[in-house]
Amino acid sequence: MILLNAKYKCTESFVKDDFYPFIFDWITNTGDLRYHMDLVEKEYDSYQVYEYQKKKLYFVDYSDAGILAAYHTDTDLDGMEWKLSVVFKPDLHELYVQMSNSETTESGRYLRKFKKPDLIDELVDLKVIRKDGDIKIQYTTHDVELSNISEIEKVIDGTANNTLPVIFLSTTPYGYFAVNPEDLANKYAGMAHVFTQRDDDVSYILRDKYKNRAAYAGSIVTYFPVKSLQPNVVIYGRFSEKETNNRISKGINFYYKSQNYGQMTTYDEISSIVVSGRNKNLISQNEQIIEENQKISEENRTIFETFDVDLKKTDEENERLKQRIADLETENRILKERLSAIKEKPLLIYGKEEEAYPNEIKELLMDILENLNLAQGSRRSDLIKDLLEYNKIDSSLDERREELKSILVNYRGLDPDKINRLEKLGFTVTSDGKHHKLIYHDDRYVTTLAKTSSDVRSGKNAVSLITKNMM
Repeated sequence: MILLNAKYKCTESFVKDDFYPFIFDWITNTGDLRYHMDLVEKEYDSYQVYEYQKKKLYFVDYSDAGILAAYHTDTDLDGMEWKLSVVFKPDLHELYVQMSNSETTESGRYLRKFKKPDLIDELVDLKVIRKDGDIKIQYTTHDVELSNISEIEKVIDGTANNTLPVIFLSTTPYGYFAVNPEDLANKYAGMAHVFTQRDDDVSYILRDKYKNRAAYAGSIVTYFPVKSLQPNVVIYGRFSEKETNNRISKGINFYYKSQNYGQMTTYDEISSIVVSGRNKNLISQNEQIIEENQKISEENRTIFETFDVDLKKTDEENERLKQRIADLETENRILKERLSAIKEKPLLIYGKEEEAYPNEIKELLMDILENLNLAQGSRRSDLIKDLLEYNKIDSSLDERREELKSILVNYRGLDPDKINRLEKLGFTVTSDGKHHKLIYHDDRYVTTLAKTSSDVRSGKNAVSLITKNMM
């Protein structure tokens, strides 16, 4: 149900780049809990969505037509959805504000719930909207005297070029107004203008000229800027002050419910066009990608068919060369060791075992010698101490063991990060049913771990076993 549909002429100083920050600042700073949202601003895009509790805020930029739109939704405790649409046409300096709620609303219920969005007050306060045709938009009354009686005459004649209703209060025979005009002016600022009769002669002149269409003797008349709606007249003395205010409010609300400003004036219209355009672009891009993929697939198939035999021969030759290189490296290492033995007469000569990582053999030998349990003062003990003293190395063995502990000590399973860290230590990790196999260097050194374990000791046991047999 439409509750408010208003059109404003903005000042020329309010331009396209002002719209997004204006709406965002209002939403994040407003004291009206219907609209307030605690948000962190994102980099502006042609389509943007924010969410906060049950509220959502949308922005869309229809660049082809130079139109911007914002949309706010909220669901209250009664399950009623409240919607606020704001559309800005920078080239025309026009702003459209529409407020509505879910269609399930009971007839007349909106009157108890409706309240002017304080967005309108923000527009007035920041002077985004200053004039409505020939009438200044303000929080105070427009006082009509003989000197400026033409202002109200233009309103009654329909030549004031205004789009907001005008509420005209005449004084009662006792010299006061039926309702407080200042309260009306403040309440309806940005939605209606409030004019007051400040000279008795004004009442006589308007009465003679416009008959029953003029406000006089305390009556209040609301003039609408459309010919299809007759003035709403509330005669003084027939209603209480509360009922008088209600009748004014109903007239204003009826006017805003019935307004239609044509196409491209609501968020739904703008958004549907933009989303439709985006979808068409995505479909077109997707079709191009599919077409390119089909071409590439066809080219690849032709290449594979043409060179399949050559590729197989190349793979076979590569494997043969890899094996030959490995054989030559082994032969070269053995020859170097023999040459070193001839020249330097080393204490030990490398055997056939290959190192799992650089300097592994020497590090393990030093570790073994350092941890031998020998009788102090024995010849064996003194020789080992002497070897250790003159063969000091920067061993990585302790660091590798600590890294192994950090991976497995609180073991519950292996994730990609832990597998990657184990591979850096020289392990090959494979899966076999409900278990992981950890192969160190070659198939002789294998340990098994359950893929998921509830035993906190399993990781510690695995570390102890690996350290003892492999490190």
